Amino acid sequence: RDGTPPDRLLAFLLTAGLAVRVREGLGLDDLRAMTAAGPALCPVQSHGEGHWVIVRGVAGQTVGVVDPSVGLIDHRWADFADDWHDK
Repeated sequence: RDGTPPDRLLAFLLTAGLAVRVREGLGLDDLRAMTAAGPALCPVQSHGEGHWVIVRGVAGQTVGVVDPSVGLIDHRWADFADDWHDK
């Protein structure tokens, strides 16, 4: 399963009146700066399936994530970066 397509998720968020910026090719410092202003929605691949997680912040080399499949979890940057992509 591939999760919700990005275009459908974007359309829903815009319809809900949320301010949305689509960004690609980000690194750790970019994600840290983005989440300093609020959470970020990111596509990940985990256990062979794609889904979306909310990044709640970055501290040092640790990425704080809300994952609907496991709840609140902290990832090492290297592990998160490996999974952070759509397909």
